[in-house]
Amino acid sequence: MFLKVLFHLWLFASLTPAYRSLSAEPFETWVATTPTVTPRDLYGIAFGNNQFIAVGAQGTILRSDDGSQWISERTPTHNNLRGVVYGNGLYVAVGDLGTLLTSRDGSVWTAQSSGTIYDLKGIAYGGSRYVAVGSFFTELLSSDATQWTSGISVPVVNFTGIAYGNGIFAAATDFVNVLVASDAASWTNRQAGLENLASITFGNGEFAAVGAKGAISLSTDGFQWTRASAVTSEDLRGIAGATNGWVAVGKRGSLVTSADGTSWLHRVSGTSADLTGVASGLGTFVVVGMGGVVLQPISGNSESPILGPLRMLPDGTVQVTVTGTPGIGFSVQCSTNLLDWSTLTNLVLRAPFGGFIDSLSTNRPNRYYRVGIP
Repeated sequence: MFLKVLFHLWLFASLTPAYRSLSAEPFETWVATTPTVTPRDLYGIAFGNNQFIAVGAQGTILRSDDGSQWISERTPTHNNLRGVVYGNGLYVAVGDLGTLLTSRDGSVWTAQSSGTIYDLKGIAYGGSRYVAVGSFFTELLSSDATQWTSGISVPVVNFTGIAYGNGIFAAATDFVNVLVASDAASWTNRQAGLENLASITFGNGEFAAVGAKGAISLSTDGFQWTRASAVTSEDLRGIAGATNGWVAVGKRGSLVTSADGTSWLHRVSGTSADLTGVASGLGTFVVVGMGGVVLQPISGNSESPILGPLRMLPDGTVQVTVTGTPGIGFSVQCSTNLLDWSTLTNLVLRAPFGGFIDSLSTNRPNRYYRVGIP
């Protein structure tokens, strides 16, 4: 049966992708992207400018425009990369021994001088500045991601991450403290009620931090924190939030989700590998971990495929994306009048997202698509 939802493509007009948002329920089932792009450990991931960027061991950088199909990019370093952010038209990645890389497209990366030899663990952008943090009180500031200056030393052992939202920066430490500042200079020390903070993020109007023994704490202003009831005893290492919910990940494949940040559910990730980072974008979440693991949730009814986004390529052809259950066969059909339909392709997804290029779409005034299960 074919879905009633159709996409109409006017080839002479600009094409704006329409992304389907996920509800909390599809977070129940997670699958790994196959084949694995790299065997190297992945430590961080971010979404920006319609791309996911994942970073990891030995200078690894992966790029994807859907979270399913990944490209491994060349980088000018062999040091481990720990964090990445997109802001003001730039991707900025940070890592061990003060490593700092920048890129405008996520493909070509340039090394920048950070002025430090200490490991950098996280980076955020906000208030027209980039702020990178790391070991031994390290804090670096920059307005352009090329010229960096040291921030004010603060009485903590190590920073583990930083986030920006609601006009303030919030930086996590490896103890119980969160440092809050609007200018990334005049820091106020707060306690998030967690042990060994591992990561901090801002999503859906709130800061969220994770730590040891499944601990999760949220705050709207970075000053007052509310701890959620733990649903796992494993240490958590990453968290991300969006309008469609929250996802936190950690050791031994731990993965928990929430619709509101308060009530959490344990999910089966399908892997025993440590999960280290998660990002939201394009209406979905992407999780990364050790050994190059990349996970995504299956959206909606496991037997109902989703069509889109559609993307017009420079040569006039159209990239058609289908979301559905890996291993199930789908048929994509096209029409110029909504009456006569022909099959473009039959495909079996290897991951939650897949697709093909419609090379016959050029020089056609109207083009409709539909997808279904034969």
